[in-house]
Amino acid sequence: MLVELGVATATGYVVGRYRERRRNTSSSSSSSPSAVTLTGLKTGVSMSAWEKRQKAEHVRIAKAELGRLWTYKEGDRERVQGFFDCLRHPNWKLEKVEGPVDDTYEVWRLPGEKVNRIMGVATVPVAPNTAFEEFKNPKRVFSYFFPRIDPMFIGGDILAEPSSGRALCHAAFKMPAPFGGGSAPVASRDFIWEQRITKLNAGGVLVSAQSIPDDDARKMLPSSTQRKKRFPFEKNSAPTPPSSDVLPNLPKWKGAVRGDLQTSGYFGKEVWVTPSGTSKKQRHARVWYVVQADPKGIIPKWLVNLVSKKQAQNVVRLADMYRK
Repeated sequence: MLVELGVATATGYVVGRYRERRRNTSSSSSSSPSAVTLTGLKTGVSMSAWEKRQKAEHVRIAKAELGRLWTYKEGDRERVQGFFDCLRHPNWKLEKVEGPVDDTYEVWRLPGEKVNRIMGVATVPVAPNTAFEEFKNPKRVFSYFFPRIDPMFIGGDILAEPSSGRALCHAAFKMPAPFGGGSAPVASRDFIWEQRITKLNAGGVLVSAQSIPDDDARKMLPSSTQRKKRFPFEKNSAPTPPSSDVLPNLPKWKGAVRGDLQTSGYFGKEVWVTPSGTSKKQRHARVWYVVQADPKGIIPKWLVNLVSKKQAQNVVRLADMYRK
């Protein structure tokens, strides 16, 4: 009841702020609050022209990667196909692009589903293997990577590592505020997902994450005795009701609502860039980050879609990790 009351109050507050912002914007400009922006590009490049150019590039990349599907094992093959089918989808809409032409930061949205997919694209000043180095050690993902690229991250850990490059993960996140920084006054969300790291045959890297059915996740869990020794973070997790079979129970973060990570992935492709102030080309990674997360609960989907664009900034924070 308290959570529902908090969400209802927060929703009412956000609706009021949203309407106020619409009034203020319409009085000073004819553009809407969600209007796309185009900054820093060469004169004469329109938003529609840039969108068309980049979508053609996405189709070209996806076609090349999908042509090699037969070379991957079953689990990796499904993730590779899912990500690149998503990348080449014709309905992606460019909402923002900024920076020099050869090093843009872009934000895309794929409408049509209740929870929209969001994509951020940026250049990371290291090679793809280096850019995703932290994923190779799953423990580092939660101790180093997430705290630096996602300000909404609360905590988490690896639940199981059934094989190299594959892990079952659990983490909790604050809900982002619709306007400004910080988090919204609603319950946090926790997610359980299967993560895979796939070295692509064309030289790139794909890190994919997706919620899986509870029974499949529970089959991946080690015994309760092993868990107590390996995963002390679960002191922050609330106990779950006993199950009717012998499979271990999934952990639950105290006070959190269980969300559904429908799609998430980082794809890094090697590009050669001439940094400003130099004449020598360097190997960098062009990174595409796609996310579609349903926080569940009673939060309206339009509100989820309103704030989801902020997640695209993860690629910028990833690049900043290697600029320091």
